[in-house]
Amino acid sequence: MIDNPPSIELFCSEFSRLAEIVDVPADYISGCVVTQNVQGLRISVTPDGGRYVLTYKEKYDVHTVAESADRDIVLEHAFIDITGNMAASQMSNVNSEDALFVDPNLSTDELKQMAVQHHLQLSAEQEKLLGRINRDWQKRQAVRNVQQLTLIEKFFEK
Repeated sequence: MIDNPPSIELFCSEFSRLAEIVDVPADYISGCVVTQNVQGLRISVTPDGGRYVLTYKEKYDVHTVAESADRDIVLEHAFIDITGNMAASQMSNVNSEDALFVDPNLSTDELKQMAVQHHLQLSAEQEKLLGRINRDWQKRQAVRNVQQLTLIEKFFEK
């Protein structure tokens, strides 16, 4: 018997409170608000009622983002995804056609510089948003962002 089984209502209540801090739309996560949107993040509990399950659905593919009996662990994963998407949206001040264009005449060093700069800007915006919600989440994501930056830099060393 599970002492304190996961509750969608408690999860959604806390999600809504945190989402309001960074202006996330109420229908951003399925399971908290019934929506027609079947794409994106969805919260549920395991059939035995023992764990929260955060999944991401795109077309016919469903990926488990996080699964835990600890609500805060699943909330952290949800907000890492959400703030990453919000940061990217806030950074896209150019139209989508220009954003997708990369000059084929750029050198590898110039491409690396662009990729690093983009990652640094995206990371800073995401970390700022996470910091408004939870400083510990912000710190852990900052470490992951540095690790990702290292991978980006190594990619261009080939």
